[in-house]
Amino acid sequence: MRFYQFKQSFITGIIYKLILSILVIIICFPPVNLTFTTGIDPPLSWAFNYLFKNGLTIGQNIIFPHGPLSFFMYPLQENFIIALIATILLQFGIICNLFSLTASYDKKNWLVPILLSIILLKVLNFRLLILTNISLFYLLHYLDNKAFYKYAGLLLTAFAFYVKVHVAVIAVTITASFLIIELFRHRKLLLFAGDTAVQFLLILILWFLMFGSFRSFFPYLYGMLNLAADNSAAVSLYPENNWICLIIFLLTLILVPFLQRTRMALYFGLLFILSFFAAWKYGMAREDIYHARSLFLYAFMLMALFVLFCKEYLPVNMIIICIGLSAFYLNLRNLPTYHPIEIEFLGINNFYDFVTGYSFIKKRADETIAKNLAAKKLPQSILEEIGERKVDVYPFDYSVIPANSLNWQPRPVLQSYVSYTSWLDRQNTKHFNSDAAPEFIIWDLNTITKDLNGGTAESIDNRYLLNDEPGTLLQIIINYESLYKNESFLILKRRDKPLNCDIRIAGNVTCQWDTWIDLPEGNGDIIRAGTTIRNNIFGKILSFFYKNEESWIYYKTVKGEVFKYKIVPENAKDGLWINPFIFKPESQFFYPEVKSIMLKNSNRKVMSDNIRINWEIIDFKNEKDSMIHSFFQKTAGIKQRELLNITNEFEKKNDYWSSTDSNNYITNCYQGSTSCFVPSKSFSPVFTLNLDTISPDPLYIQAGCWITGSESDIICVISAECKNKILVYDAVDLNEQIIDETSWNHVYNYLYWDQTIDSEETILKVYIWNNGDNHIYIDDFNVNLIAEKPDIY
Repeated sequence: MRFYQFKQSFITGIIYKLILSILVIIICFPPVNLTFTTGIDPPLSWAFNYLFKNGLTIGQNIIFPHGPLSFFMYPLQENFIIALIATILLQFGIICNLFSLTASYDKKNWLVPILLSIILLKVLNFRLLILTNISLFYLLHYLDNKAFYKYAGLLLTAFAFYVKVHVAVIAVTITASFLIIELFRHRKLLLFAGDTAVQFLLILILWFLMFGSFRSFFPYLYGMLNLAADNSAAVSLYPENNWICLIIFLLTLILVPFLQRTRMALYFGLLFILSFFAAWKYGMAREDIYHARSLFLYAFMLMALFVLFCKEYLPVNMIIICIGLSAFYLNLRNLPTYHPIEIEFLGINNFYDFVTGYSFIKKRADETIAKNLAAKKLPQSILEEIGERKVDVYPFDYSVIPANSLNWQPRPVLQSYVSYTSWLDRQNTKHFNSDAAPEFIIWDLNTITKDLNGGTAESIDNRYLLNDEPGTLLQIIINYESLYKNESFLILKRRDKPLNCDIRIAGNVTCQWDTWIDLPEGNGDIIRAGTTIRNNIFGKILSFFYKNEESWIYYKTVKGEVFKYKIVPENAKDGLWINPFIFKPESQFFYPEVKSIMLKNSNRKVMSDNIRINWEIIDFKNEKDSMIHSFFQKTAGIKQRELLNITNEFEKKNDYWSSTDSNNYITNCYQGSTSCFVPSKSFSPVFTLNLDTISPDPLYIQAGCWITGSESDIICVISAECKNKILVYDAVDLNEQIIDETSWNHVYNYLYWDQTIDSEETILKVYIWNNGDNHIYIDDFNVNLIAEKPDIY
């Protein structure tokens, strides 16, 4: 009788929890978004959904931050149901595991796991659902010592391995910590070796199930190490941080588990300390709102589990944890792209829409995608030329492929900016020099990135596109020729015979930061600078615990113009592109050549003072004309019709600028003998010009100067007004252009103004606004007015 009552109670409990779990999942049902658009990241959802639908073997050689199973993060309609099932299983796992975790303390307490489940399922994305389940499995294994929990965690770790690199790194660090702790707890070396082997075999078996062979498995592993190792130097952003808030966050969340003298708290701390460090590195290296918020949510999840796992000192723990999380969230608000977390509370509406109108959702998604991709249509003549032959896209926007129903042949590293190590670059280099290379490459000229210098050859994060992957770019030039070009696309076709090229070293030089280096004498089709940049011991420590300082290259043309781009130290040694300087690839005009370069760093104290440059000259044999100009279909030099080009060197009075107090002329200068002192909360001397004195044509207005002294709240303003009415006002925050506040930095603003000047009272003004708390110095303030349409010579 007692057995019957126990069995009935057990079954009732299971049904009860199942019903509650289903209700929670319905309440947290996400909106169904089956669309994608153009750009850098959005087309990746199409790419990985396409690969899974059409056979993962197409992309077996791909080495990318998004793994072969990344479509689970952003499913489209062809894979939505399988991704939805996986998401629901992960959600169900969290709910059940939270029931089990709280059951250890109070068997009647169902409210806590339900409320926490709702909160977690509302804020966690697919990646964090995986990591939460792994964390719960290992915590439950500590409590119950059931093998199921351990092997469920190992299985999910294998799954995470192929979703995204940073998820793999965090999952592996959790699992590695778990296995090592278990080794020290139980002193069973054979069990440890067996579990480690099981983990590796699960990862290997899943690879075989996806691809049907073990080919490319070990290159994939090594590629993941490359992607993770240099991430902090290659894709880092540098917003202003409130380090008081960050230190409070780190101290509270790291020390809370270790300051409590209990075995369970110590276990928790040791289990997650390495994964927290990995999440910190991932979130703070990139440090846009999405990556930093990912760190916040991971920390929130861990602390939520901690207060359930370790019930001692609960009130104190919750107060300390809330202080730590609040401190980090305050710092989040400093990020330039900050926006609050969007939480849709009525998930039941999403569930209803899915159940009753999924076919309508799919139809509407198709219409939206077609509208989004309309701008990526190729001319019909080009589509007929390509036919069914294989195609790839450069540098990163794959929306061209579905927009034109092309036959895609992916390269190993899908996007140019990700080839940030020599090894990664070599994978694409070998690909384009092999039989697997596509017949056509569509070079997308109309990217969404914005060049600080006013050009269109930017990659991401102010990097120069031709510096992204030096070896790959050279192989593309050798193996492909230009077939067609318009303002949006450059169509490249594989050559019948690759070009022969001669690469020679034209000398080397050891230089220092902030020093102009003249190019060597000698002609060639391409001049590159193989640049070796190293951290000193302090830089290595900083890079390990946080991220690298940013390095930049300045280009100075024969006309005296200065352009600046961020560089990646790891692949800079393979050759920074110098000449010919491709400023606007879509234009038919070639730009004046570079005569000298300068290297800058945001903190020279953590860098080696000596920089080694090997000058590389590349010649394409038997080619009479410039191969690079031919490759980009540049047919004519550009002769800009300058209407006015004036520089204030602040050595003497200049009639174009407002008067300056003689006390503001300071001997600390970029060049010459004096510069101009600009106190905080004030304006520089103002360049003023009555525009009736120049041609009424549309204008291209350039303004540049050199600044030192501060890096925040400094603005370069270009404005035009007539009779106290502002006609145009363009203010650029110079924060990302001021690389090192202790040295001189070139800053720049530009404006295309196509309004016809029809009044004698239209006044152009250009000035620097120092809205910060520190004084600054400015020197060599140049204003250049150019007729917008260039002349050809």
